Amino acid sequence: MAYYKKKKKHGSFDPNAPVRVRMPRKENREVLGIIIEHYGTKLLVECMDGYTRLCRVPGKIRYKLRVKPGDVILVQKWPVQENEKGDYLYKYRPNQVNILRKKGLLTPESEEAEQSKEKSETPPKVPEKEATKEREDTAEGSEKTETEGKNSVDA
Repeated sequence: MAYYKKKKKHGSFDPNAPVRVRMPRKENREVLGIIIEHYGTKLLVECMDGYTRLCRVPGKIRYKLRVKPGDVILVQKWPVQENEKGDYLYKYRPNQVNILRKKGLLTPESEEAEQSKEKSETPPKVPEKEATKEREDTAEGSEKTETEGKNSVDA
């Protein structure tokens, strides 16, 4: 009777396995970027070198691409208009993004910008002391209007 090595299920994840990360190459004019807007075949990307580029998605990748704002991608700058336009090359997965952050390739400035956008969408919080004062003021005002209304009805 032979013993066979148990096969792993498809899609299983091993946290101890080494993760390979594609790094940007200077000689190929590659830079990391975070997607701001998605226009179908074009992407508006904030790159780590400080420029915002309009990137096109090549035809062979176009229908397989699933991206959303906030995803980290690899962009290849154009030789002409290199500070304005580029090409989409690769999308990083969440575990690869963590490795890029540890290596210092993703600057915290861009992350702070993302967090400030998220905070601006949520309403500002009112301190508890001010909120209770406002509640008391509105309660007193409603009592006054109720007593005034009773007086006018009585008269």
